[in-house]
Amino acid sequence: MRALLVGCDGHTALSIRLALRLRWPELELIAEKTGQQGLQLVHDLSPELVFVAIEPSPSDLDSLEFLQEMRPISDAVLIAVSDRPSDIELTAALEAGADEYLGLPVNGPVLLARVTAALRRAKKPLEMGQLSLAGGRLQLHPPSYEATVAGQPLRLTPTEFKLLHCLARERGHVVAHEALQKAIGGDGDSGSLDCVHKYIQRLRRKLHVTLGDDVRLLSVPRVGYQLIDTPT
Repeated sequence: MRALLVGCDGHTALSIRLALRLRWPELELIAEKTGQQGLQLVHDLSPELVFVAIEPSPSDLDSLEFLQEMRPISDAVLIAVSDRPSDIELTAALEAGADEYLGLPVNGPVLLARVTAALRRAKKPLEMGQLSLAGGRLQLHPPSYEATVAGQPLRLTPTEFKLLHCLARERGHVVAHEALQKAIGGDGDSGSLDCVHKYIQRLRRKLHVTLGDDVRLLSVPRVGYQLIDTPT
């Protein structure tokens, strides 16, 4: 699992790292001080878990702005942490997009319990057996939300996986926008459709980098998307 810490001081970062590695020994953890750089890392690295310290930063995005700007571009589990926890701050953090809110100093068992529960909520099992694409090189493994290319992990966010899974079930056929919105839990409004478009773009880039033209994700204007499996 890959985790990102944004705006956390050294002591907090170390405490979170030690707690998480009790549960996930192979955890890859990246720390970044600024919100702007944190957003870039969210985009580039697609972490599954993001911690952000709740405090204003006049020279950078404040933490609530970070939450608001991150939420539309990532479905990572987002944990807000604060050394001055309050009900007002908790409400603001959750409304801005956080999945959980924790007070500092870090309580290891509580942190692990909250993070595990949030990850479980984010990764509800999909009802479908294993799917293969590109001559078997690309394997989708529900309900673990794991994708591999030639046995190597393909890093997809849960939403990217849901979209690919939905398209793979109907490979060669057009999947309507409405069905893709439903697949990611959208409510059918224009906002959730915009979300589908953004995640499709990211998914298309990842598939092209790993599989070239063996799998193509085509747009059918005003209708939906179509996944073409063209193994070489």
